[in-house]
Amino acid sequence: MVQKILFFKERLDKKVFTICRWSEDTSCIIPEVDFLLLTKVKFNNHSIHFEEGLISYSTYISKFGEYLEPFAFGNCKIIHPQNLEKSLSMFKEVRFEQGLKSFASSLPLDQLVNTKPSL
Repeated sequence: MVQKILFFKERLDKKVFTICRWSEDTSCIIPEVDFLLLTKVKFNNHSIHFEEGLISYSTYISKFGEYLEPFAFGNCKIIHPQNLEKSLSMFKEVRFEQGLKSFASSLPLDQLVNTKPSL
């Protein structure tokens, strides 16, 4: 599975950045982005709870780099199923650097322009 690149805008300074999603059970191709939105599954009292948070791409590479392989397109990385299993404990332990909802809002593609905003 190839992850989509999503565009977001910081709430405070309106800076545009890129995100892609990664959940603990997904073997996929990850493009080079600013942040990864991790989805962790938690089980408690017969219910399932999902936790989401951001880590920077540099954190992703430093924590999971030994499980990643270069992919033939751009600066993409791939995590194969056998490595995904090995990285599961690391995935569950990695701390989120930022919560998405308080940090940014999604940016529709029709609002993207190639200029700096004037203040």
